[in-house]
Amino acid sequence: MTREKEKPPLAEANPVDLDWEPEPLLADWPRGRDNDFIMVRMEDAFFEKAAAGAPGRLLDVACGAARHAPELHRRGWKVIGLEPSPAMIAKAGRSALESSTPLDLARGIGEALPFRDASFDRVLCQSSLDHFANPSEGMHQIARVLKPGGEAVIGIVNYGGVSCRGSRVVYALGRKLRLIKRGKHLFWDTPVPHEHTFEANLPTLKRLGGPWLELEEVYGVSLLWAFPGWGKLLRPLPYPAARAVLRGLDVLARVLPSASDFVISRWRRA
Repeated sequence: MTREKEKPPLAEANPVDLDWEPEPLLADWPRGRDNDFIMVRMEDAFFEKAAAGAPGRLLDVACGAARHAPELHRRGWKVIGLEPSPAMIAKAGRSALESSTPLDLARGIGEALPFRDASFDRVLCQSSLDHFANPSEGMHQIARVLKPGGEAVIGIVNYGGVSCRGSRVVYALGRKLRLIKRGKHLFWDTPVPHEHTFEANLPTLKRLGGPWLELEEVYGVSLLWAFPGWGKLLRPLPYPAARAVLRGLDVLARVLPSASDFVISRWRRA
């Protein structure tokens, strides 16, 4: 069952997308075993960090369809979801009803959390901080609503990783040789203003969170996601062999998070 709270004031002056839906973006995403692997591994790894420890009151900022809520509830967490998009709130509500998950939903943005200070044991924000119009204020708000000793788990696609940086070198060469159609936007091209409000990476994340929270852990997921030609190299391999390669690179990403495709960070409020 769900309960939608009163709509808080929205920052109308900021260029935030209040009607976001993922489907139009997914149509442009790469296909292949590397993409299949990271889509599952990214969710699993984030959930492992999100659910770890003694349960309490949890806020999922920019929760989308709140896909983690049912299992978090089963683990004992009291889950509240915040989301600016009415379409995604509707999806989250339907999912909660179908799974009989108690879920409170509020419409709002991360830069103006409609909750009291020190009211949550944990705050999650997965793949959303780089959609914020003011990510620094978003991190400040996350810190504000955390109880002393509470944790935030923040996940970002890493535009500072080897996949992005290496891909851009290949893209530049391809465009110079006119092998890439003029004006075509490729996966690791700059996302501004195509999708994101800024390019997220580990140094930027540390700079945004550092004034408000203490960084406890950084965890990398996957390497070489969507690198040009990587999917084609994996395609002819037997599935177990391709899976072993991807898992091996994922293990390497854990110890080299700045090079990884996706970064999960765990922060604590002092």
